[in-house]
Amino acid sequence: MSQHSLQMAPSTPTTVNTLAQQKSHTQAQFDKMWEQNPEQFNPLRNSMERERLARTWNLIEEFFHPLPPLALDLGCGAGVFSERMAQKGIIVQAVDISTIALQHLKNKKLAKITPIQDFLPFTSLQEKSYPLVVCTEVIAYLPANHYRLLLSELARLVQNHGYVICSTPVDVYSEDATQRFVGLAETEFKIHKVVFSHHRLTIMLKDFIEIPNRYTKALKDPEYRQKELGKRSGLFRKWFEWNSTPWLASLWKIPEWILSPVQTLITQNQTLLLYLEKICRFVWGDAGISHVIFIGTQRPMLDKIPPSEQPIYRKQKRQVWE
Repeated sequence: MSQHSLQMAPSTPTTVNTLAQQKSHTQAQFDKMWEQNPEQFNPLRNSMERERLARTWNLIEEFFHPLPPLALDLGCGAGVFSERMAQKGIIVQAVDISTIALQHLKNKKLAKITPIQDFLPFTSLQEKSYPLVVCTEVIAYLPANHYRLLLSELARLVQNHGYVICSTPVDVYSEDATQRFVGLAETEFKIHKVVFSHHRLTIMLKDFIEIPNRYTKALKDPEYRQKELGKRSGLFRKWFEWNSTPWLASLWKIPEWILSPVQTLITQNQTLLLYLEKICRFVWGDAGISHVIFIGTQRPMLDKIPPSEQPIYRKQKRQVWE
């Protein structure tokens, strides 16, 4: 997932033709991503993603008694979370831009789910129609000047007393990203609860364990190698360039094989994930936050954010949001 600055850029005037071009471009982009690596959109692919799904569902159960009759799932992908809601009796309208993602969902032939192809943040859905709007892991894919537009769209779609659930990963190596995301959300919503995941330690261990994989993958995939070189400069670029040459990359296959079981343990073991999260919370506190979920209701148009809810912004060197 690409990283974007949390500074909000002014939005430019949007015409019908521009919207059509943006929709076509975005559809092509995500269809290509689904073709090349569909696993990146699978929310069951590792323990962190599965825990994120569980925490999202826990929020629905906590705030809805009984469960809502209807929900909107924006950026549904292949519909894993939509399916979970449908299994609990909720009628779901599942929205995604990718034709390939929606085809995966249609193949499941679930009676309570209606797949819809549409474009965020400018959907054609009817306003004030949904008691629950879910938009998880979407906002960081958007251009920076669309962050606020997405939240405005969520507020447009949710019923007056309905709930919005929105989430995003945050860059664990950045400062103040979490606070700025929640502060942005509070411009549109009264936040009732925020759920933080503290997986910085797990991410750091995973990144370290995967070092040999990156070099061997660069040897096999020239496009990946060029992409990774483009992310680096100076000595770091040279180091990656040397280690991804045929001779050195072949040597990295040995530690890759040795570390493979450790990598599986770190990425797939739920008990270890939660244990490492406790350590991360103790060592880093808020600096260990890797993921944020909030649930809120639309803030009245003339309602001012009370002082008790005002986000406090600290001056930081770097403010990046994944």
